[in-house]
Amino acid sequence: MREILISTRAQKNIANLFEYLELKWSKKVREEFARKMYNDIKLIQINPNIFPSSDINPRYNKCVITKH
Repeated sequence: MREILISTRAQKNIANLFEYLELKWSKKVREEFARKMYNDIKLIQINPNIFPSSDINPRYNKCVITKH
């Protein structure tokens, strides 16, 4: 499996998003989003090309966790 590196900036953004989801929606919504995100990270570790390349930087792939 590939190693996944999450930048400090991304970690802060994720923490802020989790906080927002719990405050505006519920702990259950936050946990469901986190579960989906971590499952997608596992898929990326196994096969990063399963997701399309970014239009901005083709070295990166993009992944939509939820349609919202």
